[in-house]
Amino acid sequence: MMKEILFYLDFIEKNWKSKIGLVFGFFLIPFLLKIIGINIFRWYIVIILLTWAISWYVASGRYIFPSEKYIVIYCIKTNEDTLSSYKKIFSKLSSKLDTFGLSEFVKIYNISSEIINNSKQAENYRNSKNVDYIIWGDTYKESKNGNIIINFKLHFTFRINKTLRKKLDLFRADNALIIGTRDWIINSDNTLIEEEKIVNNFIEASMFNIGIYLYTDFKLQEALYFFNTLKQTVILMQDDNYKKYIIGRINSLILEIYFLLGNIEFENNNLSKARDYYLEIDKFKIKNMFEIYSRLAKIEYLLTGNIEKAKEYTEKAKEINKNHPVIFLNLAFFAIKDRRYESSIYWYKKIINSVKPIDVQIIPLLEFLYHEFEKDKRELAYLFAVGSLNLKFVDSKKGKSELSQFIKKAKDINDYIEMVKYAKTLIKKKNK
Repeated sequence: MMKEILFYLDFIEKNWKSKIGLVFGFFLIPFLLKIIGINIFRWYIVIILLTWAISWYVASGRYIFPSEKYIVIYCIKTNEDTLSSYKKIFSKLSSKLDTFGLSEFVKIYNISSEIINNSKQAENYRNSKNVDYIIWGDTYKESKNGNIIINFKLHFTFRINKTLRKKLDLFRADNALIIGTRDWIINSDNTLIEEEKIVNNFIEASMFNIGIYLYTDFKLQEALYFFNTLKQTVILMQDDNYKKYIIGRINSLILEIYFLLGNIEFENNNLSKARDYYLEIDKFKIKNMFEIYSRLAKIEYLLTGNIEKAKEYTEKAKEINKNHPVIFLNLAFFAIKDRRYESSIYWYKKIINSVKPIDVQIIPLLEFLYHEFEKDKRELAYLFAVGSLNLKFVDSKKGKSELSQFIKKAKDINDYIEMVKYAKTLIKKKNK
């Protein structure tokens, strides 16, 4: 008996990693137990059958374990002619996800081809298993122009969240561009390269759609990582008529994410991070950068005190829209900083006469100017600025009071003569 036990243990130790070792050990256990007087053979067979049934149920995709990761399902029908190629493709696909570091976000399953045969089954499967994205369809081998080819006929079913539903037509158009324009044929004359092409197509389709989910689920940093990785992947792919359009669409999504991230950091007063995101947008050299440049002007002054850099960004914004109220307000502020009071009066006249309350965020602007006045009480022009803006846009009583204080303090200072005259004019008009 001891001899049989030692043989069994030795065999398992040498072969436990192999299928034969696993199967041999599984079946030998009841015989080993019988040798030492324990007979569980009947129950053991039941356990084996149950284990195989559960393993088949899970491995076939009839049960999907819940996951915090995005779940992508591949359900591709194959035959004797196409199975080998598809196995290689799916293996390379899994490997590439690991290479790009995307396995942290995505879990892929290759399920039994019997499960999904039409769009209704795909939709039911998506809903019942709570998966995100399904690529399903057929493969078949045929002769074309004297060459043997393997063709993929694919369909795509995806989860629709609330944000995505609002942009559903755009999302479908994106899928048509990203997926519908791809070549899904393997030419047997160059199998390895052709299989790599299909792998890249699958990567492209999966990454784009998971990137969209991350974006619309407001996981912006992760979405940015996905789209930047996808962009590099597409750049390395073989050129075709649609490549530049695909890269253009990816760029537009990257820009949207940079803009959202920049705005979030800006609103949370994380100015350094906001500047980094806005500068990334500037690298794309898009046409309408007005809002970005105007915010960069404000950030540069608040973050570094660099008035010249703030002026530079304001000039860039001015080239795009010279009549925007933000331009008037910035130039009026710069004129005060440079002690060019007549220029400041000119811009405040434009603000008073042409700007509507809806055009600018007055309260944050007033807070900024109050802060500047607190830093330099000797610069009375700030008192004129807050008084003028309050009088016009917010609290006329407070505005008159502030302008009156300005007049009282500045009336005997030569630099402010014209500004005092204009302050009196504003009060007089308001009284009428």
